[in-house]
Amino acid sequence: MEQRSFIRFQTKLALTLSGLAVLIASFLVLTLYTHFRTQLRQDLRQRLGNIVAIAALSVDGDAHATLVDPGQEGNATYTRIKQALQRIRDHATDVRFAYTWRRNPDGQLIFIVDAETDPNEVSHLGDVYDSGDPALLAKLAALDHVLVDDEPTRDEWGVWLSGYAPFYRSDGRMEGILGMDISAARVLARERRFLWTGLTILAGTIPTVLVVGFWFGRSLAAPIVALTRGSECIAGGDLSQRVDVVRRDEIGQLARSFNRMTETLQEAIGQRDRELASRRRAEDALHILNLDLQASVQRLSQANEELRRFAFITSHDLKTPLRGIRMLVDWIGADHADQLDATGREYVALLAQRTTRMCNLVEAIHQYVSVGYEGSRTTVDLRELVPEVVKRLHPPRDVQIRIADPLPQVQYDKYHMTQVFEHLLGNALKYADKPHACIVIRCSEEADSWRLSVTDNGPGIDKKYHRKVFEVFQTLAPKDECETAGMGLSIVRKIVESYGGTVWIESVLGEGTTVLFTLPKQLRANLAAPASVAVTAHTFP
Repeated sequence: MEQRSFIRFQTKLALTLSGLAVLIASFLVLTLYTHFRTQLRQDLRQRLGNIVAIAALSVDGDAHATLVDPGQEGNATYTRIKQALQRIRDHATDVRFAYTWRRNPDGQLIFIVDAETDPNEVSHLGDVYDSGDPALLAKLAALDHVLVDDEPTRDEWGVWLSGYAPFYRSDGRMEGILGMDISAARVLARERRFLWTGLTILAGTIPTVLVVGFWFGRSLAAPIVALTRGSECIAGGDLSQRVDVVRRDEIGQLARSFNRMTETLQEAIGQRDRELASRRRAEDALHILNLDLQASVQRLSQANEELRRFAFITSHDLKTPLRGIRMLVDWIGADHADQLDATGREYVALLAQRTTRMCNLVEAIHQYVSVGYEGSRTTVDLRELVPEVVKRLHPPRDVQIRIADPLPQVQYDKYHMTQVFEHLLGNALKYADKPHACIVIRCSEEADSWRLSVTDNGPGIDKKYHRKVFEVFQTLAPKDECETAGMGLSIVRKIVESYGGTVWIESVLGEGTTVLFTLPKQLRANLAAPASVAVTAHTFP
């Protein structure tokens, strides 16, 4: 089932990249067609503008001004101007209509001379130009330069582009407007030919583009799938897993870091097993040979110290490749987000989640191993330490943390005491599920110890799990729903018991949980018990 999911992801990514490649090719064809179409129409407008501008210079404005009565149509002046317009029209390619206008006293445009000879199409002297485009009439009313329509116009005579230019009398006054219509049919035909050529080329290249895009998508997804499988195997305990990804990019670097991590884990576990075996052999030998007790304790302490140093060094060496892996996963998620579909982003997020879990596990192991070695014992004022821990945890505003009883001073290692309260308060905050969560810290004095507790009003813990939660790597929530290492209460128990105290749980399902622990007042005979301290209880909103 899982294998089919990976194949489906690769196929989706390959199809996505193939589709993207087709879209890019289509966009290029459309861009080229748009540019070609725009250039053709600009050339046509420029040519028409040049023709009408030159033609306007050849119109005799003074003679044109004498044509004021429809009865003059056909006289010598009218005929001369009409023939001149016909020569211009016939010598220019694709020009079909040429005519002149003048405004009458009512402000209307009227035809004066029309080069057309067809009686059914000619406009006569004095005919009013009736245009349905108010914007064009407004432009013609203030025309003082050459004007060419932006787009061709289609009518019963075909597709035309119109151009207009003013012409003048000898005294400089504007006499009228010369209009010319040029056919745009050839331009439109060239546009269609170019478009069909582009579409034909696109259709011919689509199979190649699809194959290349599909291949590239699968090759890009393959290492991600391999890394995800490898991380699942590592999480399942198979440290012999290696990822065979030979690349020079970030994915290849991630694969190499992954392989180095598994090698380091294998070496660390092997070294740990060898150290443990050596330790057991040493203990057996000491028991059998009944060696000097003091020398045996010294050698055993030395072995423990070496094991502790090994654990610290190992945790440091493990954190470095894990941080590198997490950084590379974040880079992949950011740099290739647009190339991954939802499933791909989900696998990248899953890889980041598993790497974070492994970092937390290494850090928890480090803390657990460090407990039990004698630290710097000094007077620790819990009245100051607990508020500092609360501030460091940054509890939400809707969670109330209250110190109900005065807290004492104790002769312990400050770091160990900080760990105890950080884990207990952190667990209480993590599982707070009420709208108004409340956490209460209590303390009572007994004959030879202090009894402290942390109480929350969370979901509570079933009695059958009261012992289990103190074991290493144990959480009540599934691993996929909780990224904790399951070491918090184990560390608390190890610290408390290393000082001779005890820790246990009292809980009611649905009402809350109380974790109680005792701290002896005296660790050694020469340490006096700290006096009771009367302080005011604190409440943290």
